[in-house]
Amino acid sequence: GTAEVFVSLGAGGLLWCGSEGEGIARPLGLPVVNVSGAGDAAAAALAWSRARRYTLEYTAMMAVAASSLCAESTGAVRPGVSAAMLESYAKGVFIEPIP
Repeated sequence: GTAEVFVSLGAGGLLWCGSEGEGIARPLGLPVVNVSGAGDAAAAALAWSRARRYTLEYTAMMAVAASSLCAESTGAVRPGVSAAMLESYAKGVFIEPIP
């Protein structure tokens, strides 16, 4: 069966659940300029983070950081994004626990 799930909530963030727990990672309060590519950025961050065996919560935080940074950019790809930048922005992602 499925061991872990990530579901986009669009502007509402990212729902995650698995054996480690569940919650909603809420987007950063950055200005939204263009959402083209935001979902792709989130998917890439999800794959990258899980390949590094990050926790589900931290993976969701990285994905939301990536999509928020992308949505702040005028193009479909945010120039200059690095792992260090994502990690820095991920610290500002709010995790809402699901009781």
